[in-house]
Amino acid sequence: STRYCVRTAAAGRARERSREAEQCLVTPAGPPG
Repeated sequence: STRYCVRTAAAGRARERSREAEQCLVTPAGPPG
């Protein structure tokens, strides 16, 4: 899920969560939700 990805990125790199979250959102593994 997009949320999970964003959360993982933020938890892993709070400093670069913006970049990680963006990339993750740009390439979702499945349907949004």
